[in-house]
Amino acid sequence: MDTQIKKTIKINPHLLTVERKTGSLIGLIDHYAQNLKALDKLLSNVDVLQLSYEEDIEANPLIGYSKVAKYLSLENFKPSIRLSKTNPYKLFEVVENIDEIRIYLKNTDYAWMLDGD
Repeated sequence: MDTQIKKTIKINPHLLTVERKTGSLIGLIDHYAQNLKALDKLLSNVDVLQLSYEEDIEANPLIGYSKVAKYLSLENFKPSIRLSKTNPYKLFEVVENIDEIRIYLKNTDYAWMLDGD
C-alpha cells in the first residue's frame, strides 16, 4: 500500500462547507450535534442499538457485528472483514493548518476531537 500522502488540505475554520451547508467549523459541529440530540429525542421511546466507530468498529469490527447480530437476534458467526479505513493518516498529516484548528477549538466543547492526533 502506498502510504505517501498525495494531497493535504487547509481548513478555514471561520467559513467552510460540509454536506452543502456553509458556516464556521464550530457552527457546523453545533448543527450536527443539535440534529443528533433531536434524533435521540425522537427515538427516546424506541428500542435502538447505538454503536460508535471508536468503541465498536475501529479496533475490531467484529465487536460491532456481534452487537448487531445480538440486537437482531441473529446467529453470530465470524464473517470475513473485507473493508478497511479509507484514510490511514492522522489529522496532522492531512490538515496543513492543524495548529490553527487546535487553537480555534481550544476551550470549546469540541477540543477533545483533536485528542490523540
